[in-house]
Amino acid sequence: MTKQTEIILLWTLIVLGFIAHSQTEMLPAFWGQSIVAIPAGSAPAGMIAFMAAITYLLPVVAILLLTYGKGKGVRVANAVLASLYGVFCILHMGEWAEGFNPVQLTVMPLMAVVGVILAVQSVRYAKSDGA
Repeated sequence: MTKQTEIILLWTLIVLGFIAHSQTEMLPAFWGQSIVAIPAGSAPAGMIAFMAAITYLLPVVAILLLTYGKGKGVRVANAVLASLYGVFCILHMGEWAEGFNPVQLTVMPLMAVVGVILAVQSVRYAKSDGA
């Protein structure tokens, strides 16, 4: 497997992880528990929509860049995006400090691990000659 294919696979796992993250929040409904959100925060709807778009849009942009782009600039742009995502995954898991959610126990730590691996591999790829 080429380094480019490996990184595209990791980006795909990130997107799938965000899907699993959302899906696990809805699982309690299947055993009769309420999944209605209790208004606790002050995040405006626009910010929530922005975050939802970013969690899909940036990985897709990175995948398209890696698939169709060429050169060092593409590899560096991917490394920057991957590093941001690695940090984002770790910080998002840090929300457990406010309220631990056992439903997310399988998803969020794995997302953090995949995010860090993606960032490390992307930085290595950016430093390489592109092979």
